[in-house]
Amino acid sequence: MLEDFVLNPSTAIILISSAALLTIYGMTKRSHLPPSPGWSLPVIGHLYMMESNPRKQFLDWGKRLGPLVSLKMGSHLAVVLYGYDTIKEAFVKHADVFSNRPKTFITQILGKDKGFVTSTNQWKKQRKVGSEILRHLGLGSNVMEEKVQEGITELIDQLDKSQCALINPRRLISLSISRIITTLVFGQDFRYKDEQMAECASLIGDQVSLLEGAAVLNFLPFLRHLPGDIFKLQKVLATSEKLEEDLIAKQIQLRQESSDLSEDFICCYLKKIRENGKKQDSAINASRDIMFKDYLIPKGTIIIPSLDSVLLSEEVWGDPRSFRPERFLDAAGQELIDKEEFIPFSIGNRACLGKALAKMELFLFLTSLVQRYTISVPQGASLPSLKDRFGLSCSPLPFEICFVPRNSSSQPAQESS
Repeated sequence: MLEDFVLNPSTAIILISSAALLTIYGMTKRSHLPPSPGWSLPVIGHLYMMESNPRKQFLDWGKRLGPLVSLKMGSHLAVVLYGYDTIKEAFVKHADVFSNRPKTFITQILGKDKGFVTSTNQWKKQRKVGSEILRHLGLGSNVMEEKVQEGITELIDQLDKSQCALINPRRLISLSISRIITTLVFGQDFRYKDEQMAECASLIGDQVSLLEGAAVLNFLPFLRHLPGDIFKLQKVLATSEKLEEDLIAKQIQLRQESSDLSEDFICCYLKKIRENGKKQDSAINASRDIMFKDYLIPKGTIIIPSLDSVLLSEEVWGDPRSFRPERFLDAAGQELIDKEEFIPFSIGNRACLGKALAKMELFLFLTSLVQRYTISVPQGASLPSLKDRFGLSCSPLPFEICFVPRNSSSQPAQESS
């Protein structure tokens, strides 16, 4: 073979020319990627540069490098979008491309590429059906408000039992919200089975925490072969299996066998399946290469919108880190201003499906608690930190506060938060 190659110069020229063209093409393609904050190392990419909470880093990189920044996160390429105009252009004007989600290790092994948060060509239909069902169940209406108020009543009962002591309210609030969601998904009848409800809420809470620890496997999946369950992947899978088999599958079977249960998300979803029969989703997976703001965004790139670059923008808000609620009122202080840059739930097809419910919960929970209690810490104690724990969500660091009923006759010396 070597002799044939040497004796055939035309073959050698063709091969060398092809290799050169491929190399040039690859270099050209890479050169069109958005700028990155530093050298990408083999295997780990830019992960060596990232802090445990990279939110401030992301902001600094955006200010220094521009509206698009590329990061090699293990085996995946990620592009971070900065600023409202950039995020809106991507998720609204080019929603057909940027709304799609790339395949990751966790979505494939855990989600099996199902649902409306995965990368399959079914996600648009799943999301549309999910939105229709939520509206049918009263999302945004008085019916849903009543369900939220029931959760608030239970929370207040528990807070009253604390007798003004220092507590971390996170578990109580999370349980109340979980009950609202499980009532929506599994129906009113399920809600009053306390042991099942508590186990469900506990498992879901555990799964969220476990997924945060296993997230690194999305970028470095080979680490799953290390001895021991370092990243809790096996526990994630076991919890998922228990939720699916002992909870969801049983609830589905119950609805298939009985027709006199209260209407809920599962009932409506099963009805949609029967209505659609075996019809296939004709939507086409729109994932493809795209030139965006003069940069190449290759197919399969993870798109990360930096919501901080919008919600903490001095250009938009002036003093974004100051607590100034009146910024959302008109000059007369009478009417609410709908600021389009206020996008805590993201925007376009990537916006949170439960946005309406979350906004209702935030408003009703907050106003109910503020009207009923003086929320404070003992005099001399530090106020809760504004720092957060970075993960699937940015949750506050552990803290303790007092909920003192406003009609209490004896209130200790305190500092309001």
